[in-house]
Amino acid sequence: MVKDNVASFLELIEHGDKYFSSSSYQHALNYFKKALLIEPAASELLYKIGFCYLQSSNHLRSRAYFENSLHVDATHEKSNLNLGFVSNLLGDIEKAIHYFQTTCHINPSNFASNYNLGIAYFNQKNVELSKKFLYRAAHLNPLSHEVAYNLGVISNQVGNHAQAVKRYLQSIAIEPSQCSSFFNLGVSYFELSNPQKAIDSYRLALIIDSEHIQSHWNLSHCLLLVDDYKNGFLEYEWRWKQNESFYQQKQRSFASDLWLGQTPLNNKTLLIYAEQGFGDTLQFIRFCKHPALKNASLIVEVQKDLVSLIQSSLPNIKVIGSGQEVFESDFHIPLMSLPLALGISNPFSIDSRPYIHPSERTVEDWRVKTSIFQKPRVGLVWSSGYRKEQEETWEANKKRNLQLLSLHFLKEFDACFFTLQKGFIPQSEFASLMSEKWGGPSLIDFTEELTDFEQTAALISQLDLIITVDTSVAHLAGAMGKQTLLMLKFNADWRWHHLSESSIWYPNTKIFRQSKPSDWEVPLQQLRQFLRSIIVTTDYIELL
Repeated sequence: MVKDNVASFLELIEHGDKYFSSSSYQHALNYFKKALLIEPAASELLYKIGFCYLQSSNHLRSRAYFENSLHVDATHEKSNLNLGFVSNLLGDIEKAIHYFQTTCHINPSNFASNYNLGIAYFNQKNVELSKKFLYRAAHLNPLSHEVAYNLGVISNQVGNHAQAVKRYLQSIAIEPSQCSSFFNLGVSYFELSNPQKAIDSYRLALIIDSEHIQSHWNLSHCLLLVDDYKNGFLEYEWRWKQNESFYQQKQRSFASDLWLGQTPLNNKTLLIYAEQGFGDTLQFIRFCKHPALKNASLIVEVQKDLVSLIQSSLPNIKVIGSGQEVFESDFHIPLMSLPLALGISNPFSIDSRPYIHPSERTVEDWRVKTSIFQKPRVGLVWSSGYRKEQEETWEANKKRNLQLLSLHFLKEFDACFFTLQKGFIPQSEFASLMSEKWGGPSLIDFTEELTDFEQTAALISQLDLIITVDTSVAHLAGAMGKQTLLMLKFNADWRWHHLSESSIWYPNTKIFRQSKPSDWEVPLQQLRQFLRSIIVTTDYIELL
């Protein structure tokens, strides 16, 4: 450049840098672009123009200037780093990783490149590489709460919840104003089966953000888990915002008013509608018999497979199936809101007498079908069942499930075993094991005839004992008052209380819990010993 151009160029850069350093990027851009006309091959200038465009979210133009900067100087550190940012924003994670890696080669001490490589690999589900670069970032900047937080997220994902707690506490110590850190701390404590510390964490999250939906929703589960039903069911109403925000499911609307206990229902018609799974409906349908509803006309809408059974159990109530025409009513209420509306403040106030009764005619049919089988008769459910319409729940549900093969020891007992298992995956497992001579007892299979819950309940009525995991059959058998042995995962649902061996909802249910996550060895041993106390073993028969 000639002398005058040099002076003009430096003057333009000086003005641009002044605005750039004060984050006035549009003003800076005007000066930088004029300077670029004088010196089009200045890598630092090209980078700064790209950065200005990045701040105005013009990602494509910012990428072009960062790339031009690298054409001039391939080792320009900030251009490589920001090309990583832009590529990530444009959804090209592979390119983002490439540019972050290049930045690390240029300067291994670049915190941002190491940190963002950790995040990028985490998004690719490459946990080991994610940890590697996040550890490097933590070494470069021990006071980064973001690094500590994301190391907590990784620890939670791989099941190391104790380590996750340490990481979240570290993040909070550095920066105590982050709602997400307290929320995830609560998640970790829940996974460690420490509901009180989870409650404390969620409440701290809500101090920071009183409208944090997931904290309210998770808090409800933990409060209910420790039997604080008064506050738990109040928080449980946040499920509507949770469903709308995360699953795009809106609460149903009706012409009638929502009833939450605000007025007596004498001579009024109340529509009660099921909203969640089969087990939820079976558990909460008991509240339709609550004294506060005795002077109201009830219309109860349930899943189609439950209509016949619920109608048999509640003969004085109008029961309709989902999808049928809804009758006019004065008020409506979701089934899961009944405890709140009825003022249920603790589980001890719940009527736990059997309330589900299949029709006598259906029971008689199954009495005839099962009469040829000796007693005791034991029903088995080892899996929560896979449903194509709920595929996203399968990964979570698998934690509740047993492998059928783990029940092979049942051959020791002089009993008839009936499979009550529905669902494509567990039934395929059953068929495969039966063809391979699985080594357990013969399983009597009537499942093709179990076309709805009325049929299942009638078969259960002819059995002496149910062994099941946490699924709808546990609620069905419990609601019928049938002796039930429930195999429960470590951090189980609130419906089974915290660390209890029995259920206030279902007094005839005995619970065998995992003592640590994903480990069924102890509860299976306990089940085996308990069965030995109530059922004669085959080796005893042989001695006679």
